Amino acid sequence: MEEPKHATRLALAGYACLFAAGFADNARSPVLPALVDTCHVSAKSASLIFAVGSAAGLPGSLIAGALIAREGPRATLRLMALILAAGILVVASSGATAHFFLVPLGSLVLGCGLAGVGVLSTYYVARAHPGESRPAGWLACT
Repeated sequence: MEEPKHATRLALAGYACLFAAGFADNARSPVLPALVDTCHVSAKSASLIFAVGSAAGLPGSLIAGALIAREGPRATLRLMALILAAGILVVASSGATAHFFLVPLGSLVLGCGLAGVGVLSTYYVARAHPGESRPAGWLACT
């Protein structure tokens, strides 16, 4: 299999997706103390932002994989980025309005979006470098 015509752009898109998902994922930790103070909940309750988001990763990954096959990567990227942004907005609005019930809901949406963008980043990087062009040495490490 030959490298795609725009292999560099595909790889950069994949890494950009991964960076955006990582940034959104890592932004949850610094928010936790403010969430506890604003919503007047325990740290244990506020940690639902991580638990629910992680649990939503499996369905988000499965949905993204199915959508890539059916609708294509661009449409899937648009949808998953929209889901990710919606999750961020819902979690942020819980802090702005002090309504804690929005945290698990927003975390569910955020987790689906994060997982979907993660699947897409892997897809783009793998598509940019077909199997024959990848170094074989990394297989020995697994």
